[in-house]
Amino acid sequence: MFPCHPALRIRIADQTVWLNDNELHLSPREYELLLYLIRHGGLALERAQIIDDVWGGATDAHSRVLDTYIKQLRHKLSVLGKPIHTISKFGYRFDLAPEQIAVE
Repeated sequence: MFPCHPALRIRIADQTVWLNDNELHLSPREYELLLYLIRHGGLALERAQIIDDVWGGATDAHSRVLDTYIKQLRHKLSVLGKPIHTISKFGYRFDLAPEQIAVE
């Protein structure tokens, strides 16, 4: 039997992301947002907090910038199902089983 191997691998040293052994091409901001969501996996994250932490507060919490990046990440991660959940009038939550993720 082969050992279970994570579907999503992130290598911090060279900022690369691999999805099912294929390199996933992310913009620098998509990479930062994905890493942030993974590090806070399972938690309900408020929009304003995500914007402050990922964008340094450089954009308005009511702007659609965050939504646009979430949409792009959802599309790129679609083979994993729907790991990014919208929490109505609040923010987002990233849910992917820990054994499916490796941050190296």
